[in-house]
Formats: sequence, C-alpha cells, structure tokens
Amino acid sequence: MLFHTLDFALFFGLVLAAYHLAPTSFRKNLLLGASLFFYGYWNWRILGLLAVTVTANYICALQLEKTRKRIWLIVAICVNLGLLGFFKYYGFFAESLSLLLGRMNPGLPALNVLLPVGISFYTFELISYVVDVSRGLPAEKNFRDLLLFGTYFPKMMAGPIARAGHLIPLLKDPPKSTLSGIQSGSILAFSGLFKKLVIADNLALEVNRLVGNHGAPMSALDIGKHTISDAPTLILAATFFAVQIYADFSGYSDMARGMSRMLGIELVQNFNHPFRATNPAEFWRRWHITLGSFLRDYIYIPLGGNRSGMGMQMRNLLIVWTIGGLWHGASAGYVAWGFYCGLCLCVYVLLRPFLSGGGPIVRGAGVLATFLTFALGLMIFRLGSPLEVARLLSIWKAPEIHPLAFLFCLPVFVSHINGDNQSILEKLSPRAKWACLIAMFYVLIFLGRFSGDEFFYFQF
Repeated sequence: MLFHTLDFALFFGLVLAAYHLAPTSFRKNLLLGASLFFYGYWNWRILGLLAVTVTANYICALQLEKTRKRIWLIVAICVNLGLLGFFKYYGFFAESLSLLLGRMNPGLPALNVLLPVGISFYTFELISYVVDVSRGLPAEKNFRDLLLFGTYFPKMMAGPIARAGHLIPLLKDPPKSTLSGIQSGSILAFSGLFKKLVIADNLALEVNRLVGNHGAPMSALDIGKHTISDAPTLILAATFFAVQIYADFSGYSDMARGMSRMLGIELVQNFNHPFRATNPAEFWRRWHITLGSFLRDYIYIPLGGNRSGMGMQMRNLLIVWTIGGLWHGASAGYVAWGFYCGLCLCVYVLLRPFLSGGGPIVRGAGVLATFLTFALGLMIFRLGSPLEVARLLSIWKAPEIHPLAFLFCLPVFVSHINGDNQSILEKLSPRAKWACLIAMFYVLIFLGRFSGDEFFYFQF
C-alpha cells in the first residue's frame, strides 16, 4: 500500500477510527497489528526476515545490558549489516566481482534476491537501538514494544529514522488521539500529499524526458543514453530533479508525521527548509536530518570526528559520506555521489575561515552555490557517472526553456522564504489557511498525477 492510494486511505481511516475508539489497553496491540498487516501487505514473506532481525536485536540488547560484553554489540551489528548486505547489496558486489575477475571467472553466482521495502531504514533504527543500549539506554524487556518500534507503519518505509529513546516510550502507552491532533496532522499529511502528487510526480515527467530513463541510477550499460547534450540543460535537469526529490521525500515525511500526529504520536522532523542553506554543512543539517544525525552519532564521532586535526576530519567526512552514498543504493553511482558529498564538505572545511560574515548578497550567493552543488551532485547517480556530468558541464550553448516545470518548482522555493521550522500554512490566520487549503485541493484534483508512482526513497 502506498500512502497516496485509495486502499491505504481506507486502511488508515479504519485504523484511526478503531484507535480513537479503542480502550487504552488495546491501542498498542492495534498499532502492532496494523503495522504488521501494512508491511506484510507488500509481501508476506518479508515478515519472517523482519521477525528474525528484531529478535536478534532483542536478544543481543538484553545480553549486552546484562553482561556488558561488547561481543553482543558486535553480533547485533553483524546480523543487521549481514542481512542488509545480502538482501540489498549482493547483486552489486557479485556484479562488481565479476567485472573485476573478468568474463573467464564469473565470481559469485547470480541470485534473484527480493529487496524488502524499508530495510535500510529499520536496519539503521535497530543498530542505533543496540548501540544506545551499549551507551546506557535500558534494553527493552517487552519484545512486542521493540517489534512495534521497528515496524510502526507511518515511518516504516522511508523514515524518519527514529531513535528508540524517543519513540519506544511513546509506543509503550500510546495516547488517545485528539481533535486538535487530527486536524493539524491531517493538514500536514495533505501538504505532503500535495508535494508528492502535484510537484514531485509532475517534475518527474520532465526529468525523465530530459534524462531519457525512468530509473535511477542508470546502470553501467545505460551511461550516455540520455537526451542532455549541454551544461545549461544539465543544470535545468539537475534543478528539476533536486526539487522533485525534495518534494517526494519531504512529502512522504510530512505524510508520515501527519498520520502519526493524528494517532497522538509525534515523529521527529526530517526536513527544515534545506534550500535556505548557505553551505554544505548547513544543508545536511536541514536535509534528511535523521540520517545525518545517525551518520554523525554512530560513525563520524566514533571515528574521531574533528578532534584529531583537519586531515583526520576530512578523512572521516569522506568515509562517512561514502558509506552514506552506499546506504542510498547498491551501485557505483551512489558510492561516487556519497564521495562527492564528502568532498564538498571537505572543501567547505578548508574554505570556512574565508567565508565567515558577509551581507545578504554573500549569503544569497552561498544559497545558490549550495543548491547547485547539491543538484549537480544528484546527477552523478542519476546519469550513473561523475565523468558524464563533468563532460556535459564542458559544453555550453543556449538552453531550452521549460516554463511549466519551473511553475511546479515555484511552491517549493516560495515555502523556503519562511525562516523557521513552521510552515507558511501554520503562520496563516484560520480563514486564510482554509482558503489556501481549498485552493491546494483544486490544484491537486486538476494537476495531481494519480498514477500510483512509488515514492523515490522506497528503493533505498
């Protein structure tokens, strides 16, 4: 079930009604049953893998708390990464090994491995849980509570990546939904639906037309098979693709947070006006916030962070973001993109002493440079090769203008005028808010693409 389909609307409507009417003692069981049904609806076989993963982390965390032996932490991490590696990365490593060894030695056998939806997200959540237990967080004694933490359906497929210390206490004794929570949550969820169906899916048509493929990233055999022939068109495609990804992913996050708020459970914010960022470091504090905080707390800081000088700091940044790129997808394009993001942060670290201060013009230039750096970076995995991006950037001619695509970008850029965590809708008076929502509803009806396209981040 996809969030923007009628079958999910029916599912969530029934869950919300039952949850609102259910006695306190039954709410948690209702959420667990609904979450398992939602996840099993994709493919019932992946429920077994999920049960194995949660059980392994449950046992390891209890033993880790009891014995304080780090071997249990190592076992849990190996189980998590082993399952993630097999189901998500086996094909990538088998293909890479075959290319390395040559055609005479095929390397690893080819397997048709089912990729469980959301495995990257719940794997990171369970890793963070066990690591937090090793740092003093009490291990969860109730298996059902840990299972619900891993499977809670609003954030199951594409985050936000939850921390056990925040979410498990909320799920242990779920509060009753309130009228104000249902109202504000429904507005937030509707905003996310608008981003997905009106902005992201319409921009996807233009990006697919320019790039010439409907998947991302391109495979090694597809590199060069696109209609982009010059730098201006590449920049246009990169701009549209960046806004598409933002509207798609932040749209999912808004829907997840909105539905969870309707159930009385507040999920953490995952985006905070990232296109306002004036430098790459600020950008990654605003974009996919929960992934950035995971990489910082569980990889970057344990590696030494910035405590051992600038050289070690840049090494750690490159390691962390290469891992981040690989987490996004099993392809060389994603690895190259992750390394590129780390390299951009390293360049910023070197230039930071010379970039402090400045007025509105300097900050505006920083915003533009940060956006273009990010957008062009996305084309590395969309086109499949950084060399292809570099080649296109060397070719300049008059671009073809796409006014309709820019029109779909406009709401995103306007929303970034707001400087704090609140959305523009939240700042409007009640009358203006409802007028705006009604207008958005009619735009959704006439311009929304109800084709059921998956959220882009589901492939991660």
